[in-house]
Formats: sequence, structure tokens, C-alpha cells
Amino acid sequence: SGWFSELLSADKTGILPQEELDDLKRNMTDEAYRAEMLCDPDAIVTGRILLPYLKVEQITRVPWQPDGGPVMTAWDLGMADTTSIWTAQTVGKEVHLLDCYEESGQPLSHFVNWLRKLGYAKYFGAHLMPHDTNVRELGTGVSRLETMRNLGMRNIKIVQKLPKDQQIDAGRMLLNRCWFDQENCAKGLVALRGYQFAWDPKRQCFSLTPLHDRSSNFSDAYLQLAVGMRRAGIHMENNPGVFGMTDGELMDIDEELPIVEPWGDSTGVFA
Repeated sequence: SGWFSELLSADKTGILPQEELDDLKRNMTDEAYRAEMLCDPDAIVTGRILLPYLKVEQITRVPWQPDGGPVMTAWDLGMADTTSIWTAQTVGKEVHLLDCYEESGQPLSHFVNWLRKLGYAKYFGAHLMPHDTNVRELGTGVSRLETMRNLGMRNIKIVQKLPKDQQIDAGRMLLNRCWFDQENCAKGLVALRGYQFAWDPKRQCFSLTPLHDRSSNFSDAYLQLAVGMRRAGIHMENNPGVFGMTDGELMDIDEELPIVEPWGDSTGVFA
């Protein structure tokens, strides 16, 4: 009694023209826009990129299924930086994240040997690599793609380089299909939860560029998976167009085992 309250969000007052609101929405994170323009108390502005899209119930025990699709790997290759890997299997419309691994200061042979020791090593499908895998190193004149082939890896696919915002959109869209092994993916999940936009102290808001920290490598490897799955994982029902991508956006570097549907015998991926 005696008190009055009214919630006046920017989309209802008409004070700011709609074109200005649309421009703000394009240049702000969703949570920031909801908090500042729509007065949404549930939109906590943290700058976290993937955390709002990751559900607790998606983290459980996720074993490899022999009758599922072949297992894909998705990489973020570091030089002085850390190299990170996810392994994922498509089962119906779901994407099962089975294992993840990262290490710094190790040669590529270290990571290939880690893959060889996994229980499903003979059932790998495509290995999804970032766009710079085919670049020759100045010191040796050999690309990391050639090094991996010499180590026995086959069916290597170079994922198209997309702007970071498009990679993030693909990653967010894929998350609702993902199931993560709570034990084997624990470190990668910490990184996905911590992946965030950098804070701009001058503008006093989050930038559109992700912060490069210990969460970046696993997160970038996951984004490689999201972008590359359009051509590498045809097993998902209604998969064509899931990400609005067209054929040719994943460069088929290794034609020895081309991506086909349905997948054939994937044994012998490692020579």
C-alpha cells in the first residue's frame, strides 16, 4: 500500500528507435542486451560464451558405442601454446563427447600416441584440423599435415576458417545435441564453462573478442568440431543445413578415405 512500481524496458518505451535497438543487439552479447535494455534480472552479465547453453543434465557417463558412428577428433594446434583434442561420436541426433586431452610443449607424435591408446582407436572417422595445419613451418619446410600423415594418420580434414562470431554460433547450436562424459571430459568442461569475452575497460563492457586464456584451447577445439561436423558427421538426422552451411566449406585434404554416407569400414585409419 502506498507503493508503485513499473518495469520499463527499452523495447516497450519507444524512447530508442527500433533501428538503434537492433544495432545495439548486434553489437552486444545476448546477456548484456537483456540486462541493460530489457531490464532482465536473470541475465547475469558475465561474458561467458558457452556456459548459458550448457545444461547440467548433459554431463553424465558417455561410453563409446560400437554401433554408433565413427569417432571424430577435433584439434586446436599450438606451437608454443597448448594443443587440445576432443573425441566425439554421433549416435542418432546426439553428439557424444567421449574424451579430451591437452598438453603443451609436446610434439605431434605425443598426441597421435595418445589417440592410439584409446579403446576405439581403430574406429576413427575424420580428424578435424584448423586451417593453418597445411602451412609449412619455416624451420623445417614441412607442414603439420605432412607430419601427421608421416605418423600414420589418415582422413585428415581441414576445417574452413570462419569469423569467430560464426564459429561461436555453430558451437552454441551444437551444444543442445551434445552429451559429455563427466570423467573423461572434466578438464574440457571446465574450459567450456570458463570461455568468455574479453572485458573492455575503456568502454566498460565485454568486447566481441574471446579472452585468450587457459580456457581458449579446449574451447577453440570444440568450435572446430562444431564447424566441421556439417561435412564430417552425416549421421545426425536432418543434419544437412543444421548450421546453414553448404558443401565445399570443409576442405577435403586427404582423399584416401573420403567422407561418404553411410560411413564405410573405418578400420585402418591409422596405418
